[in-house]
Amino acid sequence: MNWQQCGCLIFLVDHGGPDPLEIWASDMLPPLDDMLRGFVALTRGEPHARFRWWSEPSEFRWVITADDGFARVRVLVFPDLHEQLPDEQGRPLLTIDMPVRTVVSAFVTPLRALLDQVGEERLARNWQSEPFPVDHLRTLEEWLARK
Repeated sequence: MNWQQCGCLIFLVDHGGPDPLEIWASDMLPPLDDMLRGFVALTRGEPHARFRWWSEPSEFRWVITADDGFARVRVLVFPDLHEQLPDEQGRPLLTIDMPVRTVVSAFVTPLRALLDQVGEERLARNWQSEPFPVDHLRTLEEWLARK
């Protein structure tokens, strides 16, 4: 995960292809709180989590279903973030099946590194948002440490 001072977050996904996929999140819709809240719900047994990353002008929609410790992660792309179309109308960018623990760790580890590097106040200021959702991050780190 890489944070750019221009107000975007870049998540690189290794999907088995020659180059990682770049999934961008704009500061127009701060993505971290909804994302981490969704992961907390998954770790508490909820079967679904979803969150949106606006990428100006498009939208990346993450749709995660979990069952028996495993998750299916789908990333759908919508060309116009303002249309708010149903999932079925999104273009599938990525579908990966993996343990919930792996999914959570793939986000929590780089977010902790980002928070430690940049700092909570600076992230909130640059994202024009509420404070960094450090409580959700800590909850997930504690869950990972127990597993």
